[in-house]
Order: sequence, then C-alpha cells, then structure tokens
Amino acid sequence: MKNRFFWGSIISLIFGTAIYLLLRTSSLKVFGWLEIVNINFLNSDIRKFSIDYLEILPNWFLYSLPDGLWIFSYVCLMMYIWNFKINAHSFFWISIIPFIAILSEFGQAIYLISGTFDFCDILFYILGFNIPFLLLFNNKHDKLLKIMSKNLKTIASIGAFAFFAFIAFGSSDDKEKTSNKEQITTENATESTNTISNEKKWTTVYSFSGNGLKKSPTFELTGNEARIKYSYKADGNVGMGMFAVYVVDEGEDIMKTGGFPEVMTQAENEESESTIQKSEGKYYLNINASGSWTVSIEELQ
Repeated sequence: MKNRFFWGSIISLIFGTAIYLLLRTSSLKVFGWLEIVNINFLNSDIRKFSIDYLEILPNWFLYSLPDGLWIFSYVCLMMYIWNFKINAHSFFWISIIPFIAILSEFGQAIYLISGTFDFCDILFYILGFNIPFLLLFNNKHDKLLKIMSKNLKTIASIGAFAFFAFIAFGSSDDKEKTSNKEQITTENATESTNTISNEKKWTTVYSFSGNGLKKSPTFELTGNEARIKYSYKADGNVGMGMFAVYVVDEGEDIMKTGGFPEVMTQAENEESESTIQKSEGKYYLNINASGSWTVSIEELQ
C-alpha cells in the first residue's frame, strides 16, 4: 500500500505537469525557467502536435484537472512521509497546501482578481484532497471515521460558500478561459507568419549590438505582446560560449536586486527569438556575453 501511494504521487505530478507543458499558454513562468537551462519546449514538435487537439479538450481538463492532480500528489506524498499515521500534527502538514489553495481561490472571488475564480477548481481541489483519505479508509476505518466526519463537514461548508461565491463572482470565467484557448491555438500561426488575426505586425522597438558585457539606453514598451530576437557568436571557436540577456526596469540594477535572464545560452553560435512578458514602462538591456551579438526588442503594434 505504501508504494502505491508513493508512485501515485509521482504519476499524478507528472501528468499534471504534462498538461501545463503541452497545452497551456507560453506566458507561464515554467517556460522561462526551461529556457534558463537551454530547453526551448515551446517550439518542440510534441507541443505543436498536442496543441492541434486543443479544441476537443474541455476547460476542466486544461485548467482544473492539473490543480486536482497536484493536490492529490501532495496529499499522497505527505501520507507516505508520515507513514499513514493520522494525528493532529500530521494532519496539519497533509492539509495545509490544499486549504491554502482553496482559500486562495476564494480570495480571487472576493477581490475579483482577473475574474479567475472557478467553482470547478474548488471541486478538483476537494477531490484531490479527499481521494487519498478514501483510499486509506478501508485500512484504518475506525481511526479515520472521526477525522473524515469533521473533514467532510468542513469541505461541505467550503463547497456551499464556493457555490454562492461562484454565482456572485464567477460569471466571467468562461470568457477568460476561452480567450486563453484562442491564444494557445494561434501561437504556432504567429511564429510562422509574424502576424495575428487583427493585422497587428511585429515592430522593432529597440535594437542593440555589441561585444561582451554592455548596458543599453532605456526604451519604452507599451504592454503589448513582445519578443526578443537575437544573434550571437562566441569568440575563439572553442565550441561553447556564454550569452545572457536581461530586460531590466529603468532605475534597477540586477547586480543589486538579482534577476532571471530572458535569454540564456552556452552555444557557440545561436540565432533565435524568445517571448517576453513585460508591462508598460521603461526598460534597458543588460547583456552578458563572451562574443559579439545583436539583440532586437519587438512588439505587436
């Protein structure tokens, strides 16, 4: 039984992550993290193939199921760590992440955060939290009976609150998720034609060339969809290089505040592009390289 919970945790975590990588929008931070380690998953053939089937998948599969799978994975792993001993101390650690997730969903409804509250998310949080207990129930019937009784009463209260909150605040969620689906569907077309359906075109906002470590003058972004196009060639023909591009807010210094590069590679030569997510404002480029390079910032205008 112990091994089943452990492997159930691993498999559900992998499945939930796969949905994010294969079927969600390129604005997710995970794609930026992958680019840091030189993994360009956005342009992979398997992602392009999976997006072709996006329209036949329901919203709950794309947006709510991964949440439930991650909660299920967490609860199973915590039960495994605590050797399936359910007491006040272990129950705190088992339940803390699920309850934070549920309360954060309520916060989106109360504060109207981007209209993202979804009753379906609450349902999958609850299922992901309770299914491991139900699987364990037959083996520890008497001990879990009292815990499940209290637990289900709490969940029922949360469910009632979520239902009425959904009626009051959740009406815009379908439109929000539909627009996300449309964004994913058009990503491949955008890469090949450099245009979108409303006839906006990629326009160069700023171009910067040089060698080695340099900082650019400031330039402005309007908050529209933006990308970096770059070409880089290392010095010395040694088979590898170092090239990193930071897009930094005006007035900040990454040497003091730190930050993640928008582009980072150790290839000897590379010419490519990468999407960036920046709000309206003034920025400058901080380039750290061991060779010559050209970097352009483009926006859809």
